[in-house]
Amino acid sequence: MDITSGTLTASEGLDFRIEASGTPYVGRIEGVSNGSRAESASLRDGDMVPFAKLGPEDRYRLLSGVYSYERLTIVLMRGGRPHTITYTSGPGVPQTRWDLVLGDAAFVWMLCFAVLLAWRRPELPEARALSAFLAVNSLFGNIGAGNWASQRLSFDIGLCMAGYLAQGLAPALLAYYAGLFAAPSSRFRRILIAASYASAAAGILGAAYVLLGSTYGFVDPFAAHKWVHLAVAASWLFPFSALIATVAVVRGAERGRVGWTTLSLTPLLLANIPYSFTSAVLSTSILGYTLWIQIINVTSFFAPLGMSYALLNRRLLDLGFALNRAAVYTGVSVVVVGTFMLVEFALSELLGAGRNANIIAGSILALLLGFSMRYIHARVDHLLDNIFFKKRHEDERAIRDFAHEVAYISDEPVILERTKRLLERSADASWVRIELLDARGYYGDADENDPAIVSLRAWHRPVDLHATQSALRGEFAYPMVARGRLAGVLVIGPKRSAEPYAPDESDAIAHLAHGAGLALDALSLRSAEGKDVFEAICESNDRVIAAIAQLKASIERSTSSYPAEWHRR
Repeated sequence: MDITSGTLTASEGLDFRIEASGTPYVGRIEGVSNGSRAESASLRDGDMVPFAKLGPEDRYRLLSGVYSYERLTIVLMRGGRPHTITYTSGPGVPQTRWDLVLGDAAFVWMLCFAVLLAWRRPELPEARALSAFLAVNSLFGNIGAGNWASQRLSFDIGLCMAGYLAQGLAPALLAYYAGLFAAPSSRFRRILIAASYASAAAGILGAAYVLLGSTYGFVDPFAAHKWVHLAVAASWLFPFSALIATVAVVRGAERGRVGWTTLSLTPLLLANIPYSFTSAVLSTSILGYTLWIQIINVTSFFAPLGMSYALLNRRLLDLGFALNRAAVYTGVSVVVVGTFMLVEFALSELLGAGRNANIIAGSILALLLGFSMRYIHARVDHLLDNIFFKKRHEDERAIRDFAHEVAYISDEPVILERTKRLLERSADASWVRIELLDARGYYGDADENDPAIVSLRAWHRPVDLHATQSALRGEFAYPMVARGRLAGVLVIGPKRSAEPYAPDESDAIAHLAHGAGLALDALSLRSAEGKDVFEAICESNDRVIAAIAQLKASIERSTSSYPAEWHRR
């Protein structure tokens, strides 16, 4: 883009480098090639540039880049004598290197991914943190120092400051994301997270200090940048270590979420950390600036690629519903727009109808499609569900069907066994436990005052056991309510695939828990009534036997007074 049109352009005008010379506040010019603008301006390799003799804008442009056709006044030392030359930058044609295109695509992909997370899962703290990290990281990749240049120095400095702020916030958000899992964190993890925050703050403040100091002449840019690179390397190293430590301690669905995030970001982090560290120690990257930038651009592409795989194939945050809705609306649009195009083509090309006929036919077709929109939407929705989400709907339907059928089972062990087997098969649960209320008031290892039990009794809603301090262990606890009381608890373990339970899937399990609770309660009532009848019959039999015994004894007493000969008779 041309700066003369009032828009920003990528800073590519300099065709030489300025490196550290070993003398404070003095840079050395390198990379001047034959026939270049630098050679035309009388610049030579080895020329020394005393930054103390330059103005703020010239210092900033030499360190961060220039806009198109900018004129710089450069004071340099050659052979011990000062020279003042005028250098004019190039046209600033945007670079089209393959790695830059790949890096830009990765940043756009990350930003879209961040928007999708924020839209679909705004209630999850870890989704909000991950969305903010991806958005901030994409922002830094596009407004960092050297990416943009304008004719106003204050605007460029402000943009660079925003880029440095984003550069520090990104690893801090990553550390915050790691701290959201397996709470409360161990002391080691807390130390890593605190070190992440401290190094990120040091990187932000250091970069801002070096930027302003280099521009206005109170900081040697060739010495101070080492400490900034070291802080940046630490700001990425500590969050990465915190993620690894978190993966080691989390279990179940949490392990799948944080594990896939860590795996997706590992290539990018392993590229940024050694680049910043070697730049701090050696004053230059060990593989050269261009090669490192290519490596970082390539590894940036793996982050959204890995997360997209986790979302689509591993159901990291269950975006299937959102993707299904998008596919449905796309299908409806294709049907409607395609129908209009076919009718217009048929009228114009095949039948030779005029403009008025096209307008009338289009109006009639729009009216018909408007009345048919609900039918079209339903048919497209049904078709896409059968193609992409058939297995998922079949599993959910199996759980809901058994929730209705369980009331007709008359054997308690059969209810328990079939419920467990169904959830292990259709919900992919690694294990299932049903804890019924016992005579002591306990549900398994949890008493009636356990936080999860209290929540289940009070609200009759599923409880996330990872977010509750409870004696119950697992992913979720579902209430088995009958006659207004908590008769039992259905506890479900993590999925064998390490995926989270989808909301509609969890709702089907809740219905099954309720149906099984009613069925078990009915069986217990029937058993108690049968026991009462048996006890009543036994008591009645005992009374009859006792009456017969009393009658016999009475007869024997009454006949004992008769004469002996009567007894002989």
